[in-house]
Formats: sequence, C-alpha cells, structure tokens
Amino acid sequence: MRRQLITLTAVLASLALAACSASPTVKGEQGAQQLTFDEQRQAILSMAGSFDVTFHFEETVPMTLGYELTAPYTEHATEKVLVLEDSPKRISLQHLLVVNDHVVKHWRQDWEYEQTQFWQYLGDYTWGKREVPTDEAKDTWVQTVWQVDDSPRYAGIGRWQKQHGVVSWESDASWRPLPRREYSKRQDYDVLVTVNRHVLTPQGWAHEQDSQKLKSASDTLVAKERGVNTYHRNPALDFAKAEQYWQETKAYWQAVREVWEPLVQQDKVALQWPGDDKRAHFSAIARDALNQTEEPHTPVQLQAAAEKALAPFLINPQDAVGQLSAMAQ
Repeated sequence: MRRQLITLTAVLASLALAACSASPTVKGEQGAQQLTFDEQRQAILSMAGSFDVTFHFEETVPMTLGYELTAPYTEHATEKVLVLEDSPKRISLQHLLVVNDHVVKHWRQDWEYEQTQFWQYLGDYTWGKREVPTDEAKDTWVQTVWQVDDSPRYAGIGRWQKQHGVVSWESDASWRPLPRREYSKRQDYDVLVTVNRHVLTPQGWAHEQDSQKLKSASDTLVAKERGVNTYHRNPALDFAKAEQYWQETKAYWQAVREVWEPLVQQDKVALQWPGDDKRAHFSAIARDALNQTEEPHTPVQLQAAAEKALAPFLINPQDAVGQLSAMAQ
C-alpha cells in the first residue's frame, strides 16, 4: 500500500506541473485562445442531444517485455444525452444508451467551475478528496464522471480553449478503475492513468482518452491505450423508449445521487470490487431502479430504497486496501 501511495503522490505531483503549464493563454500564443465563460458553458451544453455513437479502444504500445497487444474494441450504439442541471457554475449531463432496442442508463458527466476540492480515484476501488490551490483552479472546469449506477468513476481538471478553430477541453492525467469491458477479464493491471479530452466537431463531439495501464503495487506499466468515442448528432433518432425509461426511473436515480453526495464528501469511500459477480453493484442498483417503478413512492421512500440497495457494496476503506492491486502482482 505504501508503494501505491508513493505512486499516486508522484502522479499528482506531475499533475500540478501540468496545471501550471496549462495556464490561460492569450490569442496567438501557441495558437490557443481562451474562451469566455459563456462560451465554455455553451461548449459543455452542446454535448447534449441525440447521437449515433462509435466506441473504439485500441492498445497501441506494449510496455512490458513479451506483452501482446489485445484486439481493438469497437461498438456502435445510439445515445440520448440529457441536461439534468444547468446552473451558472454547474452542468450535469446524463447519457442514456440504446443498443439493439435495449435501454441502459449509461455514464453521467458533471462539470463544475473553479472547484478547489473534489474527489479522485485512489486505487483499490477507493475514492478520496483532492484539493487544488485557488490560483490553479482559476477558469478551470472539473469534470466528474459517474458509473452506470451513479457510483463514482474518475475526475479531472482542465480548461476549455480554442486552437486552430477547434474548441476542446483537456484534463490532467488522473487515475480510474478498470473499464467495465475489462474488469471481469483482466487481472494484469488495476489502474488506468488517463488524459481525458472532449473535442467539439462539425458533426457533434468526440471523447478522446489517452491511457496507460498500470500495476500500481509495482509501479509498472503494462501497455498504452488510445480511446476515441465519436458522437455524431442525429435528431432523427427515435428515443421514445429511452425517454420512457427515464420518466419512470429518474426520481429513483435522483435519490441515488443524493445518497452518494455525502459519501463522496468523506475523506475516503470504498466499494467492493465487482469482479465477475453478476450481483455487482452495477446490476443491483439498476434492478432496484426498475423495482421502484411498480408503484408510486415518496422521495423519502426512494432514498431509503437507494440506501438499502447500495449498503451491501460499501466497505471500510481500510478493508479495501489491496483488493485490486494484489490481483495485478
């Protein structure tokens, strides 16, 4: 665990240097132009709508002797991105995924302006507080990304800018747990160290992820990976089923978010790693969301139900030490 903490400290030290180098630039300096506050807000809001989506992840460079790159992963789907909240310094976007006519509540991205404290992934399926000096937080947006059951996933800080006519936001490098496409298949690494990028395109937007697959206990990289998810705006898509699902379940998901709000304010919060357990927290919370639609519930009842559904998966952060890093030895 000590080695893991040293690794994270080193990573965060490099992040501080990156934050300093990413200070606002005047027009013409390195070809970048700082956006106004309103332009930054509109850039975030422009990611809402109806989209044809392609998810593509490809390992690019082996970083361990004898390692063989895995086959690229590509999937196609459609997504409805809803605006859950639009206040001056906070915007929340909820993704609803539709694959083969099946609706999945997908990831959520929250954007907050000039935040000096937010949570970060620490490894071993544990999240804790991160503090940013006020001067480094100036004119930045923190993006927090939540998993399909509204549990935390990763967070990063960066600035929106315009360069060569392209509007984009790029985070510092931050930790995140294994993606769901690999968490039940891979045991040779336990952390993704990723620079996250959102780029507005003529067709919609793109989500780019430059990642390194890390064995945190030995501070060893397994491979590098490039992810490019493209969102092509298509107003003609039929999201009637997705919209119906959201109308039926949104009150429950609000209750889930309210349950998580005080939890992520703690020094640390940890979950039991799902592994290949079909009763993992992802599916358990999703099932409970549907259960609550069978009859009307008050907000108090929904919050109690959400707390009960989540409770079996919350663990003491001390008990979480080593639950992922040990498997990647």
